[in-house]
Amino acid sequence: MKGLNSAKPIAQRRMLIQSNGTAARLLYRGIPLALGCFVISGATLFSKALPLAACVVAALPMGIQPLLAACGAIAGYFLRCEAAVAAEYAALTLLMLAAVAVFQGTRLPVLRWFMPAMAASVSAILGGICILGGSVQWSFLLAKVLLAGAATAAFRKALAGNRCAEAFLAVTLVSGFSGFGFEFDLGIVAACALCITGEDLLTAALTGLALDLTGAYGQCALPALMLPALFQRFLHPKDRFFSAVLFFTLSAAVFFCFDRLTMELLAATFVGSLSGAIWLRFMPMRLNAQGTEQLGIRLEEAADTLELLRKHLPEEAFTASPNEAEDVYDAAAERVCRCCPRFHRCWEQRAAATYDALSCAAHRIIERGIAEMEDFSPDFRENCCHLEGFVLALNQELEGMLYRRRYRMQLRESRQVMAEELSCLAQYLRAVRDAPQHAQEECVFLPQVGICTLGKNGSRVSGDRGAYFSGTNADFYVLLCDGMGTGTAAAVSSGETVRLLQRLLKSGLAPEAALKIFNGTEVLRGTGCYTTVDLLRIDLNSGSAKLYKWGAAPSYLRHFDTVKKLGTATTPPGVGMSYSPEQYSLSLKHGQLLTLVTDGADGQQVHTVIGSYRGQSPRELAALLIASAQADDDMTAVVVSLQLRDQASQRQWNGK
Repeated sequence: MKGLNSAKPIAQRRMLIQSNGTAARLLYRGIPLALGCFVISGATLFSKALPLAACVVAALPMGIQPLLAACGAIAGYFLRCEAAVAAEYAALTLLMLAAVAVFQGTRLPVLRWFMPAMAASVSAILGGICILGGSVQWSFLLAKVLLAGAATAAFRKALAGNRCAEAFLAVTLVSGFSGFGFEFDLGIVAACALCITGEDLLTAALTGLALDLTGAYGQCALPALMLPALFQRFLHPKDRFFSAVLFFTLSAAVFFCFDRLTMELLAATFVGSLSGAIWLRFMPMRLNAQGTEQLGIRLEEAADTLELLRKHLPEEAFTASPNEAEDVYDAAAERVCRCCPRFHRCWEQRAAATYDALSCAAHRIIERGIAEMEDFSPDFRENCCHLEGFVLALNQELEGMLYRRRYRMQLRESRQVMAEELSCLAQYLRAVRDAPQHAQEECVFLPQVGICTLGKNGSRVSGDRGAYFSGTNADFYVLLCDGMGTGTAAAVSSGETVRLLQRLLKSGLAPEAALKIFNGTEVLRGTGCYTTVDLLRIDLNSGSAKLYKWGAAPSYLRHFDTVKKLGTATTPPGVGMSYSPEQYSLSLKHGQLLTLVTDGADGQQVHTVIGSYRGQSPRELAALLIASAQADDDMTAVVVSLQLRDQASQRQWNGK
């Protein structure tokens, strides 16, 4: 019941989103789709109408959408085309709607070529009837049939999110707007707005070509849209309204050069350019806000789902029997004593004495893990006819009990790992949801890091690995990992650890969660090759830092003449889920030097070198530590400090 109650808010939110989504699909995909088909019905090729709106119906899946689209297309054809053409294209639209309904539930609509071929075939049949009437030329029929198939395929890809297909859909809308025949040219308005918002040459070229193919602009629409797009491509104006003014000026100049400029065309170009600039200035902010809100809801749902999965994992794999030792005795007695002639004497007449003898021996047997004949009392040994067989059966049952115990422990530990990782991922999703969205600013401090490594006996391959990198916001991370042993195997282990932790931390995961996930991963791997971890997180705005040490050698913090030792010897990650890293909060904003070293260093010698050093260079101190170290083991020194950004800039200026 608890799990069901936990799932209730998720189900309620999902039902709310689904209900809102149904209304949104009807409002934002159904009605505008009908209006869009009404506009597309006016698309022309050299002043002749095209069946593109019917192709939109053929490209849609079965539902209310193709029905609304068909209504918009048929209304557009009858209001904007001649009677014969309107009848032909209305019939094509109805046949496409019927095909969508008839073939619903079959594999045919899924095939990429089926609906385009259907649209082209039906268009050819209906066009052939018009050919017989003498109202259509063969060349236009061929172009219309090919365009019907290609447009249906393009619209299907546009619904799947293909960028080029979406551009084709936008171009057909521009062509449809140009077919209204108003003195105030809506086609030019749509074309200018689309080119400014699209901001690429392909959109301008396709839009200009579509307008020229209508036959209403001669050959001047393509250069009038391409020239401003070229200037925008190379000038990259940052101000949207300046970009709109530039687009309007160049387009008007081209129309003037082609002797096509009129007051209506000039006004349409101005309105289109201004509309595109306003859209880029204001609408993306609102769309981004809506997208962020929807993303937050989805992240919260995902986090709740992960928490629900974590709660469904039982803490115990199986419940051990409280009388586990007695079960072992009973199983051994069932195998050996049941066939013995003294069974009734030992287990019925003298049952109390038998139970006492077995109970006295149970503690020693469980503690040692194996039974021996000397564990039992002399009286029990003298009266037992099959003592060797009983001890053998008892050891076999005891081994099975220990295997079951080990299995329960491993299963419980695996489930703890899974629960920890699910909880960490849920926390991460909520942190991403609640993270403030702001531009990255320059931090107050700049990190200074020095890393120096020495392999065992001068070897070029070291089992230690140090790294530093920037995280999210003002976080800066320093990692030092020491693989077990030396040589290539240790180097591979430490390298994998650094890469995994670096990927987790860069994604925005908290250091505690990243270390828990890494520990769980090592526990599940069970390779027995452990890697120690020194993880330092620095806030470059406040100068505060937090050091996480897990199985690593002690670190040293120097402030003026004082050297403080941090950390003690602990178990490394991967030993078990009950262990956790040591944590130390410290500050580096007052010129402190933090030194991280691996276990190949002599602690007393490192302390002496750091205490006697009077400089402030992390690289120099790291080199001094390695130079004074013995080569009996791999050793790496990482020294970290912070410097004010203003001081670093001044020092760089003085160096110049």
